[in-house]
Amino acid sequence: RQKIQVRPYTPTQDHRSRSTHHIRVDHPVDHDEPPDSGQVSFLSSMSLRIKSLEAANRSLRMAVIEKEKQCFSLQREVDASRRDEHVASLREELNEMRADNERLENENSVLRQEVREFHTFLQDYGLQWCGGSSERDDKEDDAVPSAPENELP
Repeated sequence: RQKIQVRPYTPTQDHRSRSTHHIRVDHPVDHDEPPDSGQVSFLSSMSLRIKSLEAANRSLRMAVIEKEKQCFSLQREVDASRRDEHVASLREELNEMRADNERLENENSVLRQEVREFHTFLQDYGLQWCGGSSERDDKEDDAVPSAPENELP
């Protein structure tokens, strides 16, 4: 029977960031021969390390999933906040329009009152307002040619 020599594998490239161990077998493995204590120790330590890495991988995977959930939740909050800001700006614009509308209605009311007072003033002196709206005045100006200014009727 041949004895199997197990030596740590030393790679040609620099693999310091990885802490994996490789073994190089110089002779074929005889499966009938029980492994020596060095091989068992190495294999059991590698098995424990693999289990440890698998557990770390599972926990990191769960952490990533949790972080993705948090990210989606925060994105929903940002979207809702943007919608709220947009709604707030629309409400502010609506309030400004309402204030402008109220101001214009008040101005209209004041002007209507002045026109009524003007009509009353004219009636007090036996006069009547013959003017109309600017649209009617424009139509009348187009329909009836005016006499030249230097001619007298």
